Amino acid sequence: MDLERTDILIDVCTKLLEMRVGDRPRISSIKKRTEEGKILYQLDKKYLERLCQYIKYESQPPPQAQPRPQQNQASSFCGACGYGVN
Repeated sequence: MDLERTDILIDVCTKLLEMRVGDRPRISSIKKRTEEGKILYQLDKKYLERLCQYIKYESQPPPQAQPRPQQNQASSFCGACGYGVN
């Protein structure tokens, strides 16, 4: 996760605060400093990187369901009894 980008950093802080993971006052402070454009300490970045483990599954898009193949409507079997029809 690229915590050098401020938009990602703010999103990570928001998700952590919503999930109630980590030290809430510290995360709020990190988020506020980032929004104000102030310098972020390396220790705070490392702290967020560790906490990102808890939200990693949310940052990935959900897997899309595979479409089912369409059944052939013109089959050569009787729908009632299952015997072959020629």
